[in-house]
Amino acid sequence: MVRVSGSGALAAVLGLLGHEVHAVSCPGGGNTVCPASDTCCVGKLPDPYSVPGGFGCMPPGSVGWSGCAGGGTYPNGCCCGPGPANISSTTPNVLVIGDSVSAGYTPFLRSALGATANVQHGPDNAGGGNADGSGYGVLCMPYFTRTPTYTLPKWKVITFNFGLHDGGTSLANYTANMENITTTLVAIAKETGATLIYVTTTIPGGSAEPTTAPDNIKVQQLNVAALSAIAKAAHPITVLDLYATMKACGAACATCKPHCEPTGYQYLVTNGLAPAVKNALLDRVRR
Repeated sequence: MVRVSGSGALAAVLGLLGHEVHAVSCPGGGNTVCPASDTCCVGKLPDPYSVPGGFGCMPPGSVGWSGCAGGGTYPNGCCCGPGPANISSTTPNVLVIGDSVSAGYTPFLRSALGATANVQHGPDNAGGGNADGSGYGVLCMPYFTRTPTYTLPKWKVITFNFGLHDGGTSLANYTANMENITTTLVAIAKETGATLIYVTTTIPGGSAEPTTAPDNIKVQQLNVAALSAIAKAAHPITVLDLYATMKACGAACATCKPHCEPTGYQYLVTNGLAPAVKNALLDRVRR
């Protein structure tokens, strides 16, 4: 892990965004830039970050634990994956934050919205847990929402979800984590003008799973806790009940355990995600 001082131009950008004016540019031809207090780190194989060089940023004082997902674990910290680099200057930018299930439906959402939106996923890694559990989200949300050069785009819509990787998280800790994540995203929404959409966690065993299955019971509890945390925000946040959408899906979503076949992802997008994002984009035009 290497730290190298960054350029004056990048430092100026970071200063304008209210962050430290010195940047850490990762070496070896990569284009990741971290805050000055961070250390450049490499994502856990076989799921490196989708950015030249494969670098992420390790915040000071972070702790390496199994919930670091595609970020990898280190004796002295946890590596946060960067957000997407593909930002449009002409088309509304939509950011999807979540685990590998959300990464699975992102291409279908991108196709459904077509030229009306530039849909990207954060963090932008090749697979693995992506945004993983809520603890990783608390640590890394400032990175998921920014490009690899740590610039904050003018997002129009941000959807977010945490839950499927929180099976071992107590409800109290999960609620506290969701309150923290929501506070961070509300600040980002106020800075960028983005509309926030919280997406409830889907059924872990697909639409055919009995409601008495223990994993499903925990997911329902997490959904209640997430909605309670979001309700405390002094900022409007739309809730998309994708759990209910999957429950109504039937056979097309029966194999979502938790990842779906294309027909399942398409159903979730057509009957939930695409309408919610389209409405959010239209509401912004009307304002």
